[in-house]
Amino acid sequence: MSILTLSALLNTLKIPVNGYESMVTHMDTCVGRILDALKDAGVADNTVVLFTGDNGTDGSLRSTLGDKVIRGGKGYTRDHGTHVPLLVTGPGIPAGQVCGDLIDFSDFMPTIAAITGAKLPADRTLDGRSFWPQCQGHVGTPREWLFNYYYPRPYEMPYDDKYRHSETRWVRDHRYKLYGDGRLFDTADDVLEKRPVPKGTLPEIRKKLQAILDRMPSQGAGIDYSKVKHVANQLRKRNDKKANYTHRV
Repeated sequence: MSILTLSALLNTLKIPVNGYESMVTHMDTCVGRILDALKDAGVADNTVVLFTGDNGTDGSLRSTLGDKVIRGGKGYTRDHGTHVPLLVTGPGIPAGQVCGDLIDFSDFMPTIAAITGAKLPADRTLDGRSFWPQCQGHVGTPREWLFNYYYPRPYEMPYDDKYRHSETRWVRDHRYKLYGDGRLFDTADDVLEKRPVPKGTLPEIRKKLQAILDRMPSQGAGIDYSKVKHVANQLRKRNDKKANYTHRV
């Protein structure tokens, strides 16, 4: 069977290589080929396929959902950067069902173990939980909250709110999201997090989410914080030199 590469497809259609719609179309074609191959091999009725994304699309892209135009949010901590689709198909999964449960990538390991009958490692504590029951149409044991830690490029400064984001943590339930700096957002009413919930309001929500956040690590285990401090000092010295030069001029 011949394989049509992305570049060959775009050349055939005479569409620029950076055409986002073309890449999505090609991806859809490739997924279809995988599903067809499972059918041809006679294993489709004994195979579960999980399809998901790792982050939102790039900020230069716009997608249309009904009458809404949604800007990509890759690299940002808001929902348009962290909330991605998850599609599951296979034997025992009712067609057309939609599940609104919270799911984290740490849930994939126990889920795949549940599907395959594999044993989970007993020498470590696992953060994930299986969502296989929900896939089969059952209630299961859905999450009540999610925790995230984000420090993508700790040794690059100055920081911004995207790929060079300062170290940040947050915990959220289905609606509310609490950051480590105390900001609370109602994601149902303010999905782009432009209006923090005023301090002193929703005390029970804050207390619940803060208690969870307090149980989570406050720093990254793989971060060399002495290197972070060194980079910060170098940046400060460079900025001081710029300031002195401007003053002399």
